Order: sequence, then C-alpha cells, then structure tokens
Amino acid sequence: MFFVLGFTNARRNLGRSVMAVLGAAVAAMIMTSIISLSGGYPAQGWIEARTFLGADILVFATKHLVGPEDLRPDKVQVVGGAAEPARWAMASLSPNVVCDLMTLQPELYAQGFISPGGAGARPIDIEDLRRTLSGDPRITQVVPSFFLPIRLTYEYVLDDQLYHAELPQAVLRARDFTVQASGGLDFGQLLVGDSRCPTPDEQHGLVGLLDASLGLLGYHPPNPDTPRLMVWVPAVSIGADGQVSYDFLRETAYEIDLVGQYATRTGAVSWQTPKGDYMHEDLFWVTPQLQIPAGAFADIWAGVSGGMPLDHAVQVGLRVDRLAYVEDIATELRRLLPAYSVVSVPQQMELAHVRGLPEASFSAPIEMLGGTDIPQTGLPVDLSRTFFVLVCLVAALLMATNLLFLVSERRKEIGILKAIGARGTDVALMILTEALTLNLLGTLLGFGLIRILATWTMISNRIPIAEIGRATANDFAVVMSAAALAAALFGMLPAWQMARLTSMEVLRND
Repeated sequence: MFFVLGFTNARRNLGRSVMAVLGAAVAAMIMTSIISLSGGYPAQGWIEARTFLGADILVFATKHLVGPEDLRPDKVQVVGGAAEPARWAMASLSPNVVCDLMTLQPELYAQGFISPGGAGARPIDIEDLRRTLSGDPRITQVVPSFFLPIRLTYEYVLDDQLYHAELPQAVLRARDFTVQASGGLDFGQLLVGDSRCPTPDEQHGLVGLLDASLGLLGYHPPNPDTPRLMVWVPAVSIGADGQVSYDFLRETAYEIDLVGQYATRTGAVSWQTPKGDYMHEDLFWVTPQLQIPAGAFADIWAGVSGGMPLDHAVQVGLRVDRLAYVEDIATELRRLLPAYSVVSVPQQMELAHVRGLPEASFSAPIEMLGGTDIPQTGLPVDLSRTFFVLVCLVAALLMATNLLFLVSERRKEIGILKAIGARGTDVALMILTEALTLNLLGTLLGFGLIRILATWTMISNRIPIAEIGRATANDFAVVMSAAALAAALFGMLPAWQMARLTSMEVLRND
C-alpha cells in the first residue's frame, strides 16, 4: 500500500517538483554524455584532416605530449640496462625531424619542450609497431608517413612573362593513394576535387600533387602548359642512434610532373565588422608539400640514401574500425607505447587550433583563431568519473531538498497515517518511493535525449544494431543505477525525519 501511496504522491506533486525532475534530467544528460559521447566522434568527424593525415590516430617518435601516466612518482626509464626514476629535461626537434608537427606544432622546433629523459625524436621501428598492435582488432591499418626536405622550383607566367619560383621549406611526402582510398579516407575524392590523383599504373612514376591554396600565401601557381617541377633532394644518412641527417651539399635532381592539386579545408569563421557587416572566410590548411606515390618515394629514397631500407619513421598513422571509440583506443595506446606521443587526429587538430594553426587566415580577426604564443600543452587528465559522481550527488541533493519541502507540508497527512497504525518504516518507504519515482522520471528523460545523439554517432560508424542495443542497455543500466543509488541515499534524510514523526507531535504543533 505504501508503494502505491509513494507513486500517487509523486504523480500528485509532479507539478511542484518540476525543478527536481529537470535537475535529474540534466544530470542524466551529463552522465550519458560522459559515458556515451566522450569516447569518439561521428564517422565524418574531422574528415578533411583525417584524410590529409591518412589516419585516425597519430603516433609521433617524440615524447612532447605528456599525460597523467607520465607524472606518476614511480615512473622510471632504463639507462645502461638499469631502471631509474625518469629525469625531466628540455628537448627540441631539429630541422631533420620532418613531419606534420612542422605545421601543427612549430613551437616544438623553435622553443622546445619538457620531456621525460629530455630526448628528441626516437625513430619508430615500423615492423615492431605492427607486431605490437597486431593483437588489437580495432586497428585496421598501420600507415607510416615518410617525408624528405627538398628544394622545389617551377615556372609560372605573369603578364605573358615567364618567371622562375622556389617554394621555401618544401617537403616531399609519400602517399599510397590506392590503399588510402580503399580504407575510406579517399584523398582524391575529398581533397583533390576537379584534378586527379596518380593512378595505380603511376605508383612508381615521377608525378605529384601540390597544395592549391599556396596562392593564399602569395605564391603563383605553376604554368599549366609546362607543369613540371624541379626537385633537389639532399643525400640521406642515418647515425648509430637512428637519427636521420640530410646533406644539401650533395643533392640529386628529379623532374616531377604536376598532375593535380589538393586543398585541405578545415573550417570556416564568421564575424561582424565594426560597420555591422557580416563576413565569412573558409579556412585551409596550407602546406608546402609535394605529394608523390609511395613507390616513387621509395625509389627516390633508395637513390639518395645509398639503398638503406625505409623501415623507420618519425610519424605513423593508425586507422581504426570505428571512430566512435577513437579516444578510448588512443588512451589505451598511450599506456602501451609510453615512449611515444599518441594522439587522436581530432585532439591533435584541437591542440593546433589553440595556437591559431594550422590554417592560414587573411581576413578574419586574429583573436578569433587563437593565440600563437602558447606554452607546451599536455594531454588532459580524465576527470569523467569524478564529474559523473559529482553530477549524481548534486541531482540527488536537489531532489532531497525538494522532498524536504514537500513532506514538511504533509506533516498532518503523515500524522494521520501514524495514528491509524503506520510504522516509521512504512512512512520512510513511501517517501523513498516518491523520491525514486521523481528522480528516475527525470533520469529517463535526460538519458533518452542524449542517447539519440550517441546512437547516431554509432550508426554513422556502421556499428551493428545488436551492438548498439547492447551498448545502450549497458549505459542505461549504469546511468539509472547511479541515479537511483544517489536518490535513495539523499532521500534517506527526509524519510528518516518523517519516520520519526509521531501523531502527537503533529496534533501538538497544529
């Protein structure tokens, strides 16, 4: 009977408990976001940047991103075969470390960073990394990124006059266009547009792509009638420590035919001018990279390195089967690969955006794009469990406060129940039932609203319906259990207070 009375009171007082129900709904929305949305992104999230980088997760051969696990007091490093506490020291990337960090985080070269052991780039053994990751079915591809610094010149026409131009700090990049297209990040479809990519028959051909947005930096495009680029590649040597060195006094010249152009659009900004006009600008990640087929790059590498194997890299990309879990996977890989910096592409792009990078803006106010004078950043501490608990407690506290107010107005009703034989436990059961009903109603509302977004994220990643159903049921059980436990815990206060009330106290006070 007292269960029924609890449900009846919850229904009767629903209009007066709107704030408590909404508080429970907001708490459920936050909790559901923490456990359902924080682990990844929709399948098309950051698609342009992921396509350009050819990866969902990046592994860099340098420890410039420091996470909470690196700050543990028991953290050790191996020196001379013996383990000792990790020593922190300044390090920096030399110009010989050629990778996408040159445009994503250039301060690592100019200013340096604090790192455990103070070491710079440690070349990654690609086959060893593949063996380490072979047991994880979530990682579908291991894609090393190979670069070479080059001098690049070309011809262009201006006012019917032929001129020669040199692209400073140019980089030659290997790209396997066939493998990338089959993996879902189709470079040709997403970034090349109306021009074309090298065909499978040109995998060893001296053909390439340049950034179409170089004109934004003031460089004239190559002459379309003679789209031939002259590239000078320095001699390559590798030291005993695996570090790569380049000798520009011994260069080899190559002629590369320009078959297309690419453009990496990474966003847009809108703003209002002092005159009240609304402006808009598309943002492009402009890179001085000449992209050539992986086979042609391997041939050039063999020629300038004396035939050394191309088995180490300073940047390796990982493709995952589902972007909905990419942050969870990246977190696990940081523990598995403690000597390297592991970061998801979305998180790496956010780190660049804080610095106003990697896009070049020419109209938008600079303050809209972030600052460039940013100190070394680390990976954030995972506080999701802490927020989860705090949100539960705040929502339950709001519910308990609402109940205290409601039951204080029903003292006479409770006194009558006591007078006709109700026990204290019966009254407590009635009040707890009312608290749980109101709390779970709000929790169900909040969970449903956010779970729709989480379900869309999973559907966009082509996750099977059965797996989506299991994940939804698990998340529902966690959120509802946490909400019910917190509501029952804080509901004990008004329940205990009213359970101690006697009919004589009610008659005396009234």
